[in-house]
Amino acid sequence: MNLVLLYGPPAVGKLTIAKELASLIGYTIFDNHMVLNVLTNIFGFDHPSRKKLEKEFRLKIVDEAIKANINLIMTGVIVNQNLYFYTKVLQAVEASGGKCFIIQLIASESVLKDRVEHDSRKNYHKISNKQDWEEFYKEYPEMYKKFSIKEHLLIDTTDILPQETAKTIANHYKLRK
Repeated sequence: MNLVLLYGPPAVGKLTIAKELASLIGYTIFDNHMVLNVLTNIFGFDHPSRKKLEKEFRLKIVDEAIKANINLIMTGVIVNQNLYFYTKVLQAVEASGGKCFIIQLIASESVLKDRVEHDSRKNYHKISNKQDWEEFYKEYPEMYKKFSIKEHLLIDTTDILPQETAKTIANHYKLRK
């Protein structure tokens, strides 16, 4: 089982790029909001049970994907409070003999603030307005930091289409269907 991890700040294009990449390489998308949305609907966003179960469920899903040899594209925002979780995911994949391909996505702050209000973000429990984005940034300024567990690709999505970003990732890591 192999894992592509796309991480970066809200509205950088993680899910959009994941969809393009999945069409090129045939991996299954495991968007961080798949679990988050279900748990938020039940517990609310700030409830301790939501926070606890989200990491547990996501890690269990990765463990089962490893057992079933299902290649995944995972998306997320890496901040200090979930750094351990992402480290554990990568360790689980590599301990099973799988490979991890890590991509940090960044974009200019002005572009992120414009993208955050796009209609596609409103169907999820996503940050979908500039004020919430600014509050998130103040709380988690480390969302722009490199996740330093291992070497990986950095792509600035400010002026690059998602299709081109996906092709760059697939070519860089030689990923094919």
